[in-house]
Amino acid sequence: MAGLACAIRLNAVGIRVGIYEKSRGPGGRMASKRVDGDARTLDMGAQYFTIRNTRFRRFLESYAGFDTFAAWSGRLLHEADDGGLEAFTVQQRFVGAPRMSAITRALSRHIPVEYGVQAERLEHDEDGWRILAQGGHRIGPYDALVLTPPPAQSNCLLHGFPELQKELEGYSMLPCMAVAACFSEPLDLDFQGVQLVQHPVLRWAGLDSSKPGREEGVEWWVLHADPYWSLSQLDKPEDEVSDALVEAFRERFSLKAVVAERHIHRWRYAIPETEVGPGHLWYPKVNLGLCGDWLSGGRVEGAFDSAESLLAHLRSDDRLGFSLP
Repeated sequence: MAGLACAIRLNAVGIRVGIYEKSRGPGGRMASKRVDGDARTLDMGAQYFTIRNTRFRRFLESYAGFDTFAAWSGRLLHEADDGGLEAFTVQQRFVGAPRMSAITRALSRHIPVEYGVQAERLEHDEDGWRILAQGGHRIGPYDALVLTPPPAQSNCLLHGFPELQKELEGYSMLPCMAVAACFSEPLDLDFQGVQLVQHPVLRWAGLDSSKPGREEGVEWWVLHADPYWSLSQLDKPEDEVSDALVEAFRERFSLKAVVAERHIHRWRYAIPETEVGPGHLWYPKVNLGLCGDWLSGGRVEGAFDSAESLLAHLRSDDRLGFSLP
């Protein structure tokens, strides 16, 4: 979201941009997984998002389209200090429709994106920035570069820039183990999403099939693990991790149904450890910027806010010779 928002806004004022993505499609943690012979998709990462920033709503409506997202009216609960479950504060929560990745796929149509580009390192000289990718490909030059990967991955690309690497060491993200589970029968729970904050293993459980535009019938639940528990499980076998997370869900809500099918995904960089960040980073000597949700408190909307923060800085830099609306 951060990279797409930044690139689209720059492209709109006539600046040539290019996005280079290592995955097969856009989205990052807004990606969706196809199952049932590609007949169904599941949101393994971001489960929903808020729209507090009116500019974020206008951006989505203008570039993604009204039909790519919808309000999720499911009953969402969270764990109180005494361990009881309470309703979330009244606030609209949105999801991509018919899948979370519908938003980023629609956004990506506005700018050139090259997929499957695994950057290995970056070079900067008097001509600007070049990306050195796997296979010996050299991309560029570009006058400026914006990095949107998590801090650890951005750090790996910045060999030769020790000052920048040292600053990035102050930022880190915790992992999240995610499991999508289809049970042998409907669970008949009185909620569609629940956030636990005191459970040692389970942090979130959401009924993916209750979201707008999803395939009805079979119930698929997406489970997210506690970040610190996830950190302890990074090197464990997938089946062992999946078993533990599913069992935590069954035990917490006294479920007797067994799992008929499941899929696991390891998000190595999911949750920023720093809740409040500077919004963006910009190094004017080399025209290098960094933005992402990890610089703006996390969340999908945080990624957009981070891009907005960087763009506001660029707008105020007279050296760059352009203006942004």
